[in-house]
Amino acid sequence: MDEALDDLTQRLQDLVDQGREWIEDEEIQEKLDHYKKQAGDTIKKYPIGSIAAGLLAGYLLARWISHSDE
Repeated sequence: MDEALDDLTQRLQDLVDQGREWIEDEEIQEKLDHYKKQAGDTIKKYPIGSIAAGLLAGYLLARWISHSDE
């Protein structure tokens, strides 16, 4: 039992370390910054469409979640 718990703990620690490396990766951060700027520019250019898209996505997500509970 202790061996299985130790193995699980080690696997979780490895996943945390991989996630930390991914977050700290400069190339990934540059891509994320680029996508954030691109999204912001799109929202500024099409504010009404952006609001509509957000409302639609929220509605669909809510329906999907409520149907998965049944």
